[in-house]
This record gives sequence, structure tokens and C-alpha cells, in this order.
Amino acid sequence: CLVGAGALARPGCFGGTVPLEPVTLAQPSPIQEHMMASERGPCFYQVQNPPEALREDPDREEMLMELKDLKALVQGKDEEKSEHAQKILLAQERLAQEQEELLRRQSRCKELEVEMAIQKKDLQMSQEWQAWQQQKHSCDLQHQAEVLQLRYEANLLSEQETWQQMENSSQSLQRQQAERAREWEMRDLAASVETERFLATELRAQSRSSETSKLRLLQELSARLAGRELEIFALEGSEDALEKAKAQAQALQLRLCTEEAQLQEVWSRVKVQEEWAQDAAKAERVVEARAEAETSKAEVRLQAAEAQLQTELRAAAASTEALCRAEEQREQAQKAQRALQEAGEEAAAEARARELVLEKRLEDLQMQLEELKAPAPQTVSVPEGSDYVATAADELDQALEAEIRSLGPGCLQGHVLKRTGPKIYKLGEDRVRMQLSDSVLTVRVGTSWVPLARWVRELPAPGEQGPEDQFQALDASSPFAGVYPLGPQQTRKEESLPQLGSQPPKPEAASTQVKAPLIQPPTPDKPFYNSEGVDLMKLSNEELEKYVPFDENGRRTSIGAINHPTECSPCIF
Repeated sequence: CLVGAGALARPGCFGGTVPLEPVTLAQPSPIQEHMMASERGPCFYQVQNPPEALREDPDREEMLMELKDLKALVQGKDEEKSEHAQKILLAQERLAQEQEELLRRQSRCKELEVEMAIQKKDLQMSQEWQAWQQQKHSCDLQHQAEVLQLRYEANLLSEQETWQQMENSSQSLQRQQAERAREWEMRDLAASVETERFLATELRAQSRSSETSKLRLLQELSARLAGRELEIFALEGSEDALEKAKAQAQALQLRLCTEEAQLQEVWSRVKVQEEWAQDAAKAERVVEARAEAETSKAEVRLQAAEAQLQTELRAAAASTEALCRAEEQREQAQKAQRALQEAGEEAAAEARARELVLEKRLEDLQMQLEELKAPAPQTVSVPEGSDYVATAADELDQALEAEIRSLGPGCLQGHVLKRTGPKIYKLGEDRVRMQLSDSVLTVRVGTSWVPLARWVRELPAPGEQGPEDQFQALDASSPFAGVYPLGPQQTRKEESLPQLGSQPPKPEAASTQVKAPLIQPPTPDKPFYNSEGVDLMKLSNEELEKYVPFDENGRRTSIGAINHPTECSPCIF
């Protein structure tokens, strides 16, 4: 018994224990050595050759039976120990697999973090590149503006120079015209001198002919006087004849004196005319010499003026061509500036689209990172009085839980709202983006942000199909919803419209407020229907006053107002 007891106390028997090494996550430890050590010396080997004392014991048969029972018990324990070792091996394999999965997830998290860092760096570099492009574009535009300003100033200076040259040329032309007028005056003067010379020769010829005629008349008078004297001498015998002859002689003497006086006057006139003709001839010769000198000078000046005028005309043509080229360059610069502006706008739009794509990619990566970092889904017990329980410690999630709790139970109308990432949630299959600004929680709907209470109030039921346009759901509770056509089951009385306009729905009464009906957008066959299904476009002014009355200013009221072709006010939408 003592030998049996000692054998049973050994490791590997039913009374002993199998020492196991502590299992770590990095390197599991096998237990086959202990199993082999336990199999080296089983307990029943100690009782195969019992001593002689036991053989002579009268209770030998009972001892043998007990030994057989102990042997069966040890074999059962060994089988249990092998099964337990197999379970431990399976558990270690499972643990190693979980450890490998954990390592794989950690490496995936690191890869996602590296990818997010790369995406952020790319976004930052794209923003810096866009800022640099905008700065470069602004510098280019400023440089082009400066170049255009310099060209404009140069064109102004060239225009001023051309105008000054044109003024100088006009002044020179005026001087040339004055000189030409003086030349024509000199020519007129020479022509007048020629005419006066011709008249002097004619007068000289006339004076000579008159002198010869007067000499002939004087000879005739002298002959008649001699005949009269002979008659006087012949008639001296009688006194009467003598007196008559004396009277006739005195008359003839007087007539002779008058004729002599006239002849002297004619001779004086002839002498004066000859002197005047001589002076006129001298003056004519002087004038001719001066005219010839002035004519030569005028011809030289005219040739110089013509040459200067040609040069000025060439300069004016060159300046006009330069102005035309400057105008064309200015138009080209304006076209280039417009093209640069359009290119800058396109680049800004492309950069904005790229930023949006990168932001969406970052959001998706953050969602994946949150899903990988998130622990195994556990059933969260929703307390009474709230449709959402915060699963994160950020301020946005806590504020969302508090506000949904304040809206009352059932405010989400059976929808399940869960957090998938920072500022990103899921309502069923739809992704929702929220933000907390100035202690006000807002939800992004389309391109605008609406308060959470309004968004929750306008949530459709799980089995109800919402409108395709997200803005129609926002306009459903508007007091001006009567502009759009409503279905036959959604008609409302016109008297309730001013009440809706004067009393907008309150956020705190969202749980008890009747949900606004869905609004259908206008269609070509039904463009403008009011709440009663009447086409306002087909009504006259008298019939229109029944549905859309005038206000105190003489305009259509804003409730139900449309863009009517008559005196209606423009549609507020």
C-alpha cells in the first residue's frame, strides 16, 4: 500500500497534477513534454510484481481487485488528461489565429493611418498648390495689368506726340497757305501793274493822237485867223466892218487863248502821265524782281512743306498703324485675361472637386478605421425615454443623445441611428453627416444644414417612401407650401394657410404635430396648382383675386403667390 501510495503521488497519477507553463500571446508553449513525462511511468507498473509479503497476504484477491479498479481509474484519468490536452492545443491554436487576426487588423489600421496621413498630406499639398496657383494667377494678372497700363501710357504718349505733330503740320500748312495767299496777292499785283502799263501805253498813244489833232486844229485856226485878218484888212474901209472884224478877232483871240490853255493842260497831263508811267515801270520792275524772288522762295518752301507733309503723313500713318496694333494687342490681352480667368475658375472648380473627393475618401477611411477599431458589437440597452444612446465620448455624440432624449421617445419613428465615425452616422442604410456649431446641432441635407429637431420631425416612417428631392421635405412644413400642387388626399382649406403663415411649427411640439404632406413638384401639364387643385395660370384677374387677393400695397399676397403674367408679385421660391 505504501508503494502504491508513493506511486500514486507521482505526477501523472490521478492524485497528482500536470505542471503547465503560462501561455503568452506571442509564443504558445506546447505541453507534449509533460504528457510524455506522465506516460513514462504509469502507476500500474509498480504493482505488476508485488513483493512476497503481499503474495502471502490473505487479502490478496481483494487487493488485486482494488488494484484493477485503480488501474481502470488511472486509465480514465489519463484519457481525460489527453482530451484536456487536446482542448488546450485547440485553444492555443485558436488563440494563435486570433492573435494573427489581431496583428493583421493592427497592420491594416496602421496602413489606413498611413493612407490617411498620405491623403491629408496630398490634400494639404493640393491646397498649397491651389493657393500657389491662385497667387501665381493673381501675380500674372497684376503683371498683365501693369503691362497693359504701361502700353496704355505709351499709346497715350504716342497719341500725344502724333497730335502734336499733326498740330505742327497744321500750323505749317496754315503758314504755307498764308504764303501761297501772299504769293497770289503778289501775282495779282503784278497783273495789276501789267494792266496799268498797258493802260499807260494806250493813254500815251491817245495823248499823241490828241496832240496831232490839236496841232492840226491850231494850224487850221491860224489859217482861218490869217484869212480873217485879210478880210479885216479888206474891210478896214468901213467902220462897221471894222468893228465887226474887231469883235470877231477878239472872239477868235479868246477862243485861241482857251485852246492854248487846254493844250497846256493836256501837255501837263501828258508829262504827269509819262512820269507816272516811268515810276510805274520802275515799280513794276522792282515788283517783278521781288515777285520772282518771292516765287523762288515760295517754290523752295512749297517743296520743303510738301516733303515735310509727306513725312508727317507717313508718321501719322505709322502712328495710326501703331494705334491699331496697340488696340489689337489690348483686345488680345483682354481675351487672354478672360481666358486666364476662365482657366483659373476651371482650375478652382477642379481643385474644389478634388478636395471634395479627397474629403469623401478621408471620411470613408475614417469610417473604415472606426469600424476596424470598434470592439465587437454588443447589445446596448436603450434606456426608456431615448431613441439613441451615445457610444463615443465626444461632445457631438453626447449632445445628440441629450437632444434626442429631449424630443421624446419614438421621435425617430422606428429608425435606428448608429454612429459609424466622427460626425458621421447611419440611419438605416442612409449615411447622415452632423456637426455641432455654437452649441447647435445641425444635420446636412443636400447642400444645406438644418437643425436636428426639424430633421427628426420630417423623417418619414420606415414603410413610407420619402420625396426624391431632399429640399421638398424641408419645404413641406413651410407656410408657402400651397404654391406647389398637392394630391387629392392632401388638399387643405385655404383658410388654414394664413394660420400656418402666422404660426410656424415649434420644435418642442414636434412629437404631437401632424406631419406635413409630401409635396409634388410642378409638372408641364400641371404647372401652378394651389391647395384646392385649381390651375391659377388659367384664371383671369377677377377669378385670381378669389384665390390670391391683393394686400394693402396693391400686390398679390405672398401666400400662394406665383409668377403670374399679370400684376402678381414674383414667386418667393
